[in-house]
Amino acid sequence: MVIKDASTGGITGCLDSLKGVKTEYAKTYRSREKASDGTIQEEEVKIIKTFHMAAEPVNLNEFQELARLALPKMYYDFYAGGAEDEHTLKENVEAFHRITFRPRILVDVSRIDLSTTILDYKISAPIIIAPTAFHKLANPEGEVATARAAASCNTIMVLSFTSSSTIEEVAASSNAVRFYQLYV
Repeated sequence: MVIKDASTGGITGCLDSLKGVKTEYAKTYRSREKASDGTIQEEEVKIIKTFHMAAEPVNLNEFQELARLALPKMYYDFYAGGAEDEHTLKENVEAFHRITFRPRILVDVSRIDLSTTILDYKISAPIIIAPTAFHKLANPEGEVATARAAASCNTIMVLSFTSSSTIEEVAASSNAVRFYQLYV
């Protein structure tokens, strides 16, 4: 077994305040690589990573960095990548860069309500979990864990038709509102 320690580098501080996220993460997987002589080398690889952060992640870039540190490169690349030439992915990122927020200073923010209604379902904020495949690459419970997270945040999860958990497993996991992605 090869042990690769990736605890150096990353973000500074500590993640102890995050529920369910440990400061040390270990993942074991089988590695297959082609050697210089053309033979296939197989080995069991254990990745140990330690997260360091000043506080809880506060933006998508920090969550993305946590995912990059926690997942094997192949899994992270799958989640972080886009289709074909990634034109749509790049344009989506650029679109968010064009949006600016103009904060209102000295305004009472103690009673802000971000809740909204989507198809007659009231959710806590205008954010839903889009359909994505293979959640079990990142969590052994897969989409079941995602459905529970959506329920705890009072939002909608859209289950992908290529999910790694069955519809029945996800439906039994919580009583949250769930949508289903279907190609016709």
